[in-house]
Amino acid sequence: MPDLSVNIIVGAEFDSPDHCPSCHPETRLDITHNIQSWMYNLARKHKILWLHGPAGVGKSAILQTIAETASRATTSILGATLFFSCPNSRDNPKCVFITIAHRLAVRYPLYRQCVVGLLTIDPQLVGGSLAEQFETFIVQPFGVERLLDDHHDTVLILLDGLDECDGEEAQCEIILLISRFVLQYPTSPLIWLIASRPEPHIEDSFSEGELQRAYGQMRVLVDSDQGRRDVETYLRDNFAKIRKKHRRSIPSSLQQ
Repeated sequence: MPDLSVNIIVGAEFDSPDHCPSCHPETRLDITHNIQSWMYNLARKHKILWLHGPAGVGKSAILQTIAETASRATTSILGATLFFSCPNSRDNPKCVFITIAHRLAVRYPLYRQCVVGLLTIDPQLVGGSLAEQFETFIVQPFGVERLLDDHHDTVLILLDGLDECDGEEAQCEIILLISRFVLQYPTSPLIWLIASRPEPHIEDSFSEGELQRAYGQMRVLVDSDQGRRDVETYLRDNFAKIRKKHRRSIPSSLQQ
């Protein structure tokens, strides 16, 4: 475990001290409901859900809300979360699958035993390429050995802000590795929720040949009827807080 922990992206978990805010109460209910319907549907058509939209539209807040809600469930399906952030130096592609492996090892004893055994034999596995790390920490345990098949129907891995991972080539490789895995091992309990901007290279990667069969997608619109209602809810609630906090400074004619 120490071999893993020294190579993770620090602060990338949803519950880290500098995590992003979740959705304001009673907002984004339509999107979060649709994502949760996919998460808990064992007959889901796709094991990857790509949530995309332009910068500032609220993708990270939505995924933060999903992670917080899933973590509080009695039988949580939340396996690992990784929130990329270039300004906060959470963007090293060489640490992506190490970070995921570390969180899964913390959560699932069977997987921890497997990883500890691998790294006891060869500690240098953490220094492999993206493809080698994915083979070691995802394909072999969850695909070949089917490690958690008898214990968990669903294990959710959540990646937010993939476009902020350092390097377009690495972003594309991550998509390709995950997509090929879910197609090759359709009975694996792993499902992947990935959020990013709809950058051309990311769209192209998801649309490559047979990989189109691996994922479903959901678009976060800049402007919609529900979005306008959510903004109004947010503004009204916060104006009410301002009025309450500064009530002595506000004329009685403006109290309502």
